[in-house]
Amino acid sequence: MGSHELVALWIVVVAIGVVFVGTVAGLLSWLEDRRLPRAVLVGGSAAGGAVALAVGIASIFS
Repeated sequence: MGSHELVALWIVVVAIGVVFVGTVAGLLSWLEDRRLPRAVLVGGSAAGGAVALAVGIASIFS
């Protein structure tokens, strides 16, 4: 497996994880107080944090 294929694989893995984390965080926020704008902001913030964490971990191991 070449370098480009490995990078593409990690991008897909991170994207799936980010979508999952953002969706779960948004859903839990929406279940708490039933306000959609707040749920979207919480989910987006969690997704952004997950991307930052993934990039940080990738920079450590590369």
